[in-house]
Amino acid sequence: MTAETTAPAGGPASPETTRRSATRRLHRSRTNRVFAGVYGGIAEYYGSDPTAPRTDPAPTVNAAQANPGSHRKGRSMNAVVVYESHWGNTAAVARAIAEGLGPKAQVLTTDEASDRVLADADLIVAGAPVIAFGLASDKMEESLADQRTKAPSPPDLSHRSMRAWLDQLPRGHGLSAAFETRIWWSPRGATPAIERGLEGAGYRRLTEAHRFVVKGSYGPLREGELDRARQWGAALADALKVAGSDAEMDRS
Repeated sequence: MTAETTAPAGGPASPETTRRSATRRLHRSRTNRVFAGVYGGIAEYYGSDPTAPRTDPAPTVNAAQANPGSHRKGRSMNAVVVYESHWGNTAAVARAIAEGLGPKAQVLTTDEASDRVLADADLIVAGAPVIAFGLASDKMEESLADQRTKAPSPPDLSHRSMRAWLDQLPRGHGLSAAFETRIWWSPRGATPAIERGLEGAGYRRLTEAHRFVVKGSYGPLREGELDRARQWGAALADALKVAGSDAEMDRS
């Protein structure tokens, strides 16, 4: 869903509307720090209140219209979603986030997310399940094999852990976001460690981490979580466009 400046029903846009659309630019707000200034900038563009309660997902702004010529000046943004998943729940969330980000977003396991693939990444979204109230260590990963008789299916342990992937993540220059799958009552999560790893490699945090709930230790996901993941992916895409617009303005 794309929010654009549209003509009133039954006729073309007024000269005043056209003039405002031509002179305003989409930007990251310096004063309205909602969603790291992104929702603040969108609200300032549309003249709305960034703190007003929302019952629907935040609108996706057409950055090419809001910032005329921005896509012509720069290249398209490269987003990569990297995940660790044992029973398919985190993998499903990762795919839904990528759907929200757009058709060019890549969804990769930790083994597939190589240095070469990440070299040009503008945004890395990384996620993992919460195990023992945190991001699993390699020793914890090995213990999952002992749950084969309890789980509905054997865990997928064919890929390296998110922790090991983060430890080997090369220095980058892009932005990042983290997510986790968890039982709702878990007192702690995996995202703090994921964020530390991403930021330690030079990927600045774009927005707050997101949590997606599973009904039990092995899943399934709670109803509606995949829709939430797509909505979050769309919001990340908006934020990435705003960040790219700001970078172009700083260079101009």
